[in-house]
Amino acid sequence: MNEMDISSLENMSDIQNMVGGEGGGNLLMLSIVFGIIGMLYFSYGKKRDDKEMFMYAGIGLMGFPYVVDTQMATLVIGAILMGLPFVMKPDEE
Repeated sequence: MNEMDISSLENMSDIQNMVGGEGGGNLLMLSIVFGIIGMLYFSYGKKRDDKEMFMYAGIGLMGFPYVVDTQMATLVIGAILMGLPFVMKPDEE
Protein backbone atom coordinates (compact mmCIF):
# COMPACT_ATOMS: atom_id res chain seq x y z
CA MET A 1 0.00 0.00 0.00
CA ASN A 2 1.23 3.44 -0.72
CA GLU A 3 1.17 6.50 1.52
CA MET A 4 -2.17 7.76 0.20
CA ASP A 5 -4.01 4.47 0.85
CA ILE A 6 -2.79 4.25 4.44
CA SER A 7 -3.79 7.82 5.26
CA SER A 8 -7.28 7.33 3.78
CA LEU A 9 -7.76 4.23 5.95
CA GLU A 10 -6.68 6.18 9.03
CA ASN A 11 -9.14 8.94 8.13
CA MET A 12 -11.93 6.36 7.80
CA SER A 13 -11.32 5.08 11.32
CA ASP A 14 -11.36 8.68 12.57
CA ILE A 15 -14.74 9.21 10.91
CA GLN A 16 -16.12 6.01 12.50
CA ASN A 17 -14.93 7.15 15.92
CA MET A 18 -16.64 10.53 15.45
CA VAL A 19 -20.06 8.92 14.93
CA GLY A 20 -19.60 6.46 17.78
CA GLY A 21 -17.54 3.52 16.60
CA GLU A 22 -18.92 0.57 14.67
CA GLY A 23 -22.62 1.07 15.46
CA GLY A 24 -22.63 4.86 15.51
CA GLY A 25 -24.65 5.11 12.32
CA ASN A 26 -27.38 2.95 13.82
CA LEU A 27 -27.52 5.13 16.93
CA LEU A 28 -27.77 8.22 14.75
CA MET A 29 -30.62 6.71 12.75
CA LEU A 30 -32.47 5.68 15.92
CA SER A 31 -32.10 9.20 17.28
CA ILE A 32 -33.52 10.69 14.08
CA VAL A 33 -36.44 8.23 14.00
CA PHE A 34 -37.36 8.82 17.65
CA GLY A 35 -37.02 12.58 17.13
CA ILE A 36 -39.47 12.48 14.20
CA ILE A 37 -41.92 10.35 16.18
CA GLY A 38 -41.54 12.77 19.09
CA MET A 39 -42.33 15.69 16.83
CA LEU A 40 -45.50 13.93 15.66
CA TYR A 41 -46.51 13.10 19.24
CA PHE A 42 -45.89 16.70 20.31
CA SER A 43 -47.95 18.22 17.49
CA TYR A 44 -50.81 15.75 18.09
CA GLY A 45 -50.82 16.46 21.82
CA LYS A 46 -50.72 20.22 21.28
CA LYS A 47 -53.66 20.19 18.87
CA ARG A 48 -55.85 18.06 21.10
CA ASP A 49 -56.31 19.45 24.59
CA ASP A 50 -57.38 16.10 26.01
CA LYS A 51 -54.21 14.37 24.75
CA GLU A 52 -51.54 16.35 26.64
CA MET A 53 -49.69 13.13 27.60
CA PHE A 54 -48.73 12.80 23.92
CA MET A 55 -47.18 16.27 24.11
CA TYR A 56 -45.05 15.35 27.12
CA ALA A 57 -43.99 12.04 25.59
CA GLY A 58 -43.09 13.90 22.38
CA ILE A 59 -40.83 16.27 24.28
CA GLY A 60 -39.16 13.28 25.92
CA LEU A 61 -38.74 11.47 22.60
CA MET A 62 -37.11 14.51 21.03
CA GLY A 63 -34.81 15.16 23.98
CA PHE A 64 -33.59 11.83 25.34
CA PRO A 65 -31.27 10.89 22.43
CA TYR A 66 -29.01 13.79 23.44
CA VAL A 67 -28.15 12.16 26.77
CA VAL A 68 -28.26 8.41 25.95
CA ASP A 69 -25.21 6.92 24.27
CA THR A 70 -25.97 3.21 23.67
CA GLN A 71 -28.25 1.61 21.11
CA MET A 72 -29.99 -0.72 23.55
CA ALA A 73 -30.77 2.09 26.00
CA THR A 74 -32.05 4.21 23.11
CA LEU A 75 -34.38 1.44 21.98
CA VAL A 76 -35.68 0.69 25.48
CA ILE A 77 -36.24 4.32 26.50
CA GLY A 78 -37.77 5.16 23.12
CA ALA A 79 -40.19 2.22 23.32
CA ILE A 80 -41.21 3.16 26.86
CA LEU A 81 -41.82 6.80 25.90
CA MET A 82 -43.79 5.77 22.81
CA GLY A 83 -46.08 3.51 24.86
CA LEU A 84 -46.48 5.89 27.79
CA PRO A 85 -49.45 7.90 26.42
CA PHE A 86 -51.39 4.70 25.78
CA VAL A 87 -50.76 3.30 29.28
CA MET A 88 -51.14 6.47 31.36
CA LYS A 89 -54.49 7.93 30.51
CA PRO A 90 -55.69 11.02 32.40
CA ASP A 91 -58.40 10.55 35.00
CA GLU A 92 -61.83 11.40 33.70
CA GLU A 93 -63.80 13.66 36.05
